[in-house]
Formats: sequence, C-alpha cells, structure tokens
Amino acid sequence: MMFSRIKTPLLFLVLLATLTTVALGQTRVGFYSTSCPRVETIIRSVVQAAQRSTPGVPAGLIRMHFHDCFVNGCDASILITGPSSERTAPPNSLLRGYEIIDTAKTQLEAACPGVVSCADILAIAARDSVLLAGGIARWNVPTGRRDGLVSRASDTTNLPAFNDPVNVQIRKFAEKGLNTQDLVTLSGSHTLGTAACALFSYRLYNYNNTNGPDPSIDTTFLSTLRNLCPNGGDGSTRVNLDTGSANRFDNSYFANLRSGRGVLESDQLLWGNPTTRTFAQRFLGVRGLIGLTFNVEFARAMVKMGNVEVKTGTQGEIRRDSLGRPRISFQVARTKSRYDCVPGTLGFANCGTKQAFRQTIGSLEPSAFSLNDDCDLTATRQETRHPLWLYLQNMVFGKSIGSSSASATNCDEEEVEYQEEATVGNEEVSRVQHTEDHTTPNDKQSKAPEGYKAPSSEKARTTLLDECVRDVDKNLSAFKDTWYSQGLSIVSDGWTNIKHKPLINVLAVNSRGAMFMYAEDFSGVEKTGLAIADFLNKAIESIGPSNVLSVVTDNAANCKAAGKEVEKVYKHIFWSPCCVHTLNLIFKDFADAFIWLEDTYKNGKMIVKYFLNHGQALAIFRENSKLELLKIAKTRFASHYILLKRVTTVREALSTTISLNSWRDRVKHGDEHTRQVGQIVVETIRNDYFWNDVDQILKITKPLYLMIKFCDGEGPKMGDIYEKMDNMLGEIKDVMSSCVFSSYYPEVEDIVLRRWEKMTIPLHCLGFALSPRFYDISYLETLAPGGVRRKAPNHDKEVVQGVMEAFSRIAENRDEERMLREQFASFHMKKGLYSLPGAQLDAVTMDAIDWWSTYGTETPELAEVARKVLSQPITSSSAERNWSTYSYIHSVKRNRLTCSRADKLVYVHSNARLCSRFSEAYKEGPHKKWDMNPE
Repeated sequence: MMFSRIKTPLLFLVLLATLTTVALGQTRVGFYSTSCPRVETIIRSVVQAAQRSTPGVPAGLIRMHFHDCFVNGCDASILITGPSSERTAPPNSLLRGYEIIDTAKTQLEAACPGVVSCADILAIAARDSVLLAGGIARWNVPTGRRDGLVSRASDTTNLPAFNDPVNVQIRKFAEKGLNTQDLVTLSGSHTLGTAACALFSYRLYNYNNTNGPDPSIDTTFLSTLRNLCPNGGDGSTRVNLDTGSANRFDNSYFANLRSGRGVLESDQLLWGNPTTRTFAQRFLGVRGLIGLTFNVEFARAMVKMGNVEVKTGTQGEIRRDSLGRPRISFQVARTKSRYDCVPGTLGFANCGTKQAFRQTIGSLEPSAFSLNDDCDLTATRQETRHPLWLYLQNMVFGKSIGSSSASATNCDEEEVEYQEEATVGNEEVSRVQHTEDHTTPNDKQSKAPEGYKAPSSEKARTTLLDECVRDVDKNLSAFKDTWYSQGLSIVSDGWTNIKHKPLINVLAVNSRGAMFMYAEDFSGVEKTGLAIADFLNKAIESIGPSNVLSVVTDNAANCKAAGKEVEKVYKHIFWSPCCVHTLNLIFKDFADAFIWLEDTYKNGKMIVKYFLNHGQALAIFRENSKLELLKIAKTRFASHYILLKRVTTVREALSTTISLNSWRDRVKHGDEHTRQVGQIVVETIRNDYFWNDVDQILKITKPLYLMIKFCDGEGPKMGDIYEKMDNMLGEIKDVMSSCVFSSYYPEVEDIVLRRWEKMTIPLHCLGFALSPRFYDISYLETLAPGGVRRKAPNHDKEVVQGVMEAFSRIAENRDEERMLREQFASFHMKKGLYSLPGAQLDAVTMDAIDWWSTYGTETPELAEVARKVLSQPITSSSAERNWSTYSYIHSVKRNRLTCSRADKLVYVHSNARLCSRFSEAYKEGPHKKWDMNPE
C-alpha cells in the first residue's frame, strides 16, 4: 500500500504525458485544434447537461463506446439506424445515450459543419462521463477517427457477454489487441451503471441447473438480490452493478468482487481466476503486490481501446448527423402521369447510380423497394409508409407520392417532365430544372377544394382564435392533472410591451413544465404590494389554493410586500424571491465592496466599449478573432463574469490587434480624445497585473456563475438549492485560500450569507431534508468543498428548524403536524420500507420524486408533501422567458394587436409548445426537444 501511494503521482504524470504526446494508430491529440477548437467544450457541456438530469448517463456512454469499438472498430457504427443495424442487436438493446451523441453532433455541425466525426464525439463523451462520475483529472483523447459505413446486427455476436468464462473474455479482448490487464481494467467501468435482473437472476435460483444459487455469491448479498429480483419477477428491473457507490467512479467494484458481490457472472469470475484476480488485487493495493492506480490505468486502457481498428484518412466518412442515414446522390425524373397515376413509384432520370442505390435500399429493407430496368423505383404496397420512402417524398417532391389524393387528378393531361437532384440523408435538395411556371399564393388558393371559402380576418381573430384557445385548454388536461399530485407554484414577472404598457404575467409551474395562464395590463394602476397581491390571489383562486405551494416573483420591494400579503391569506403558501436575481445581486455586492474587482471590471468594460464604439478598431479586431466582444445588457445575469471571461478568451487577439500598423495608424489619425482613450486601452491590454487580476476574479466568481446557471436551468431545483449554496461557498473558499485576495474571504462569506438569509425560505430546508440521497453514507463520508464535513439534514439545526416551520404551515391542524414529524423521523431513521437495501441504493441513483413515488407508501402523508415540495421551482425565469414569446407575437409589425388578443395568441403558442412535450415525438426522433436552444 505504501509503495503504491508513493509511486502514484509519478505514474500518473508519466502516463498522462504519454497519452498527451503519443498518437496510437493514425489518431492524434489536438486533431481538431484548428478546424474545430471548441469540440471538447461543446461535447462536455452536452454530457454535463444530460448527466444533471439523468445520473445514469456516464455508464451508458462508456458502455456504448465499448460496444462500438468491439464491432468493426471505433467507427460509430453503433449509432446507425436501420432494421438490421448494430443498435437493433440483442446485446445493444438496452444501450442508452444515443440522444446525447445526437445533440452533441447537432451543435458541432452548427459550429463546425462536416468536421467532427461521430466516432470522436463518442470517444470524448465517454471520457467526460468518467470525469463527471468522479474519475481522475482530464486525460487527452487522441482524435481523427472517421465514421463507418456499415452497421450489421450480425457482427455483434463476438461482443463480450454477461456469462462468458474468463478464457473466452481473454480471447475476445486479445482479438482486439487488448491484453488481460486491459480486460480487468475496462471491466472496472462496471463501478457505474445497472444491469437488468434477466441478465443474472439465473445465478440466484437455478445456477447451472442445480436448483440453487451460484456459490460464489455472498449470502447476505444473495438475499438482497433476491429481494430486488424475485424468482419469476420482472426481468427488466434494474440493479446497481456496484453496491455502495453506483454513481461514483472508483475502485469499489473490485472490493465487491473480493466480497462475492459481483452482480454479473462474467464480473465475479474475474476474481475466481488467478490471472485476472492478480490485477484486481493490485487495484485494491493488496500487500505483496505492486499497486496499480485504477483511475490512471483506466485512462490508459480507454485510449488503447479507443484506437481499435479505427478508420482514418480517406476511410469511412464524416457523417452530417449521428444517425448515419444513407447518402447517395441521384437524379429523379417524374412526369405528371407517373406522379398522379402510378402510386408508389419514382422514375430515375438515368441508371448511373442504380446499383449503388439498390445496395443502399437493400441494406435497409430488401423487400420494401424494387428498381426495374426502366429506372423506376417502386415501393411495395405495405411499404408506402416506410420511413425512407416518406423521406424521399418529402425531400425530393415536398409532398406525398402516390397518395390517394393525388390519384384523383386527371391522368390524361399532357405529361410535364421534371428533373430534380437530391441527396438522401442531406437536409438540402437542389432543384436543377423546372419546366413548369412557379405558382403564386393566389394560384394555390384557387386549387383549394371546390366550395372552400377562406375565413375573414374578423373571424380568424375572434371565433377561430377562441376555438384554438379552447382546443389548447383541452390538451392541457394532462398537465393540469399533475397539479393534484405534484402541486404547483405561481410564478409572475413584469414587462413593458411594444405599446409601452406595463404587463404582469402569471404562469403555473411544477416539474412537468410552465403553463402560461394570462398577462394583465396594469396601465393606470399603481403597482403597490396590495395591488400585486390581489392580482396573485386571483390567480391562486382560479387554480385552487390547495394545489398551490409557493409564489415566486422577483426581489423588488413591492413584490416582497405582495408575497407577505399572500402568506397572510394562505398560511400554507410560501412566497419566494427569485434565486437567480438574488445570486446576481451578490456580483453587485462584490463590486461595491472590493475596489480591486470593480476597477478590473471597469477596465475590462472600457476595452470592450472602446472597440464596439469605434468601427475601424472593431474591424481590425475582427480580422484577428473568431469571437466577438460582448456588450452585456444591464439586465443580463452575471454580467461581470461574462464580460471578463470573454475578454480573457480573446486576449491574444487583442494583443495582436494593438501591435499592428493599421491600429497605430488609426489611433494616430484620430482626435485627441480617441488617442488618449486608445492609449489607455493599449496600456491596459499590455498590463500583466490587469490580466492576473482578471484571472483571479474569474476563479473566485466562477462558482457563483455556475450556481446562477444551475438555478436558471430547466426543471425543479427545490431539493438541491440548499446543498448547492453550501458547496458554492466552500468552492469560493478553496479558491481564495491560495490566491492573492485570500484576506478578503471573511467579507466574501459575509456578503454571500447575508444574501442567502434574504433568499432562503422554509421550503428550501424541507426540500433538502426530503431528498433521500443526502442521507447516503458514502455521500456523508466525503468532505464538502471547503474541507467541511458533511452532515445529514436531520443533524443540521438550521435545516431542522426550517423543516418544523414548514410542517407547521403546511399541516391543517396540530394532529396532522405531529403525524408529519413522526413520519419524517421514520424516513430519516430508515425504518420499514426505507431500510430495504433497494430503497437505500435507489436513494442515490433515482430521481427524488420518483423515489418517493416508489417507496413512499411507508409514510403516505409525508410522501405526498415530498412529491409536491420537490416539484417546485426556485426562480421566476419561466415567467421572464415568456416575455420572449410575447415580444415575438406582439411585435412592431403587429403593434395593432390589443392586449387581450395578444394574450390569447401567447396562450395558444406557449401552451401548444408545452403540450408537445408530452408526446413521444418530443422525447425521441428528429423533432426531439425541438423548442430547446442547443446552446
């Protein structure tokens, strides 16, 4: 053990240096340094966002990368869709994370079109997954892979299986150029993730037809697994592969093997074989063996595996999307008679690509299409709705070919020929020749069904609009149903419309989304606390007071007064200031309190302002920078951090700009004021002390900036805000302890705590106390940022006081309040169902709301409170975003809209988008999360 501790730093540095400088195969580190420098930043942000919403993301991405590399090499063939593609094979049926790679690919195509391969995205995402789960500091991933063109389910037969003997596992790894140590090391990735009961339940009841369990399973663990996977039970139930630290990347997986707690047979067999057991023991630091550091060895093995049979140079392709849709250029000729009278047929202009196209079609569905000698592509009757057929119709013709509506036209008309060029799988279609005249909108209207009469503008903006409102309201029933089980919060914000009229909106928000209710014109009304309170109370009554838990507004004095008035009327409703607004005020408090921060920010702002206000200077700068300087609006959150961060990013470009002759000539010929300010800008850019201060300030304020981003994101955060605030302060303390401004930390802490006291409410404490993962032993054993020892919520005096106050306000009477206290004790003392191993394991991995829905029957009243509290928002951001929709509808071009009509249009637009989120098309497919900004 002592040997391994002494050697670890040196080993780590040597291996990381090797991974940084050596490129295995033809890949290399920094392949995209010039062609797409932000590639890793973009991928990391996508993976981080996914991991925050779904803790199981790291395991899914690592496993997907493994399965991809073991079938025809690391070429992203696992991502290709199709009836017989790899992803349809049984070993890949439970893979997760496709949508993450697709999101990353979409963003990278926007930033660097046609540059980054899906194979590289998958390799980098797998590395980032390890880091997010607590792995070592970043290792460099060699890149330059290209994407494969072939994906066959039949090629997956040689994937390592869950019941493979050790000798078979060694053989399969050796076939890919990986040795026994690589086998044991990469198997250690099972420290993350879950397995379905169907994959190992045979070990629990009838192992090798013995009518008994696998003797290598620990007896206590056997009982736990049998409770989770009863004989004949649901085989799809998921069980953590690593008991105790399912979402943390560490070496506890090997300790579980030593204790007979390996879930999969292939894993446990590694401890039973002397050769593989030696490597597992070395990861555990067994006395007498040279120790290995699992994190470091895993990085080495991942780089090695990531270069298995890679395609580089001119091999393969760079896909334009992660799904790998077939891409073949062809020309299609259609005549009116063909189009109208031969259902399911496309006529090719020539057969030059006939064979290649037939191969593409055949690889997807051999029986679906046929291509005859006359170059007619025909879909069988049952395949006229085939996805590829529909794709061809929409991409080439923009409408359905061979549909019943088309067949009704006159087939005796003179044939009109067209030639069109299309690329299957591309989003662009080039119309190369049209012999018909372009039709005008009036022509199209004349082709409407006989007898059709377009509605008048009056009818459209009255009767039909009201009908749309009613239809949307009916579709919102699924969302409104969640009000009874999850409760909701009234979120409100003010705005001034295009006619300079003050408006205040109301949204109903919970974990399922934000429903726009209405906006009211406050023209001629003094916005006092009482007036706003009456407005909010009306909204509460329209929903039903029993469903409302909190009211969230901004931090203005009149809003605070309104919140207090609401609390007087409804004892159980809590007013909460917007957490994002409060956190943003901390930046301003810092600037007011610390002259070094204010001066640095002013100097950075001066640089930005000078360039943006002088066109020639800005033009010179743009010649040397791909990024723009940011002029931050006063209402923008974290403006201090954002401005200084961008200035730091473009520092090199700024330095280059002021060293050019064109810059000196421009300043020389400017007026005296321009020369004076320009000289100050030059001196500031050349001042190393300024850049050192910027660097220190960014490090100090980064935790605050990340906290603002967290709070401003989608979804409920009530259960996390309390712990996140403590962690933020600890992170600031860690940074300041080793910087030149360390003496200012007590003042920083005082500012943060003063703002926290104004922001926190009893619901924050209750949400923290009802989050089961904060009682996990592994969590409590780790130190919090700042070196503070973590405490369970029930051991924190301030939290318990907040919980008791919340119970006193939520309960209708003293008996109900006492019952909630007793059930809370059962919960945190882990009595009854809460003592089950499964409940404790799921407390860490499962969403808190889902956890209470699963195990809350032990304390039903407390479970109902928990589901409602944990579903509530902590910011008014949804109400602020709603004004973007409002400004889009009630714009300068539509300034004649009345407020009431604009209100209806916003209601239809916003809530139709909310309803779409409940559909399967929103969750999966090409229109997944269509309304979300990928940035």
